Amino acid sequence: MAENGEEKLLAVARHIAKTLGQTNNNMADDILQIFSNFDGRFSKEKLSDEGVRNDTVRCAALEQTVNSLDRQISDHLSSENSVCCNSTAFLSTVDELVSTIEDWSPLSDDKVVGACLQRADDILQQAMFRAEEEFRSLME
Repeated sequence: MAENGEEKLLAVARHIAKTLGQTNNNMADDILQIFSNFDGRFSKEKLSDEGVRNDTVRCAALEQTVNSLDRQISDHLSSENSVCCNSTAFLSTVDELVSTIEDWSPLSDDKVVGACLQRADDILQQAMFRAEEEFRSLME
């Protein structure tokens, strides 16, 4: 939760710096310097547009990761074989999916991240449902 507040604070600081930069570049540089001196979280790199581009790159990496995990889990789920036959690979992929969800959850307020996390949750639910079905079948 604290990271989420930090992200919002950085977004506000970026907005202030960007707005001031449109009217007076020296003033914007001064504000960035004040923010940087105030707290290490407010470095010029984090407050600049470059920080926004880095966020975009990170979101693209999240989407790519979710797509890859979706393909891997879908392959396991669509296989004629039981997921128990290749349980190590299946559980490793599910574990990676869970880890990805946990890592990105603090940024779920972002629309792109939130959509990716929702998709990841759906994939996880499908995997859990299949594992439950197979476990029940084994028990019967």
